[in-house]
Amino acid sequence: MFYFGIYDEGYQFIAPLYKISQLSVDEGIVRPEGWDAISEEFYEMFDFESSDYVYRGMTQTEYESTVGSGEPIKSNLSYSYSSEGTSFSKDPGDAESYINFGRDDPRKSGIPTYLIEVKVTDTMYQDSDGYIKDKNPVPISNVNAVWEFFDEDGDLIMKRVR
Repeated sequence: MFYFGIYDEGYQFIAPLYKISQLSVDEGIVRPEGWDAISEEFYEMFDFESSDYVYRGMTQTEYESTVGSGEPIKSNLSYSYSSEGTSFSKDPGDAESYINFGRDDPRKSGIPTYLIEVKVTDTMYQDSDGYIKDKNPVPISNVNAVWEFFDEDGDLIMKRVR
């Protein structure tokens, strides 16, 4: 069985995606060629909950206008209402699938996407939809890690860039 997670070039399983912040691995295959969605087995693997960090998937445009240029994190409202503020997830797999599906999948668009790990702020709260939200811009100093996702021969590759 092929579990959703991080793989080396020989398609040997390294770790499930929810362990990415605890890995010393800098690069791996997140979705092999032909994989379009996360499997049910992947969701069943999630039992990781950290109260210290939340995750946000970002398109290249949003990433470059915030984290990539040293600016605070604030939704560009491409996928949400202004009243929601900026959304995060406790689940890195959920945040990753939000950006690497459909039109934003780097294997289809040729444009990289990003996953950021952010230290929780005092102004963040859990909304009724289950997501963590912040109506204030989140300081760039709260970003703990950044992973870039890109296409390589049909595989979706993840590389830690910060």
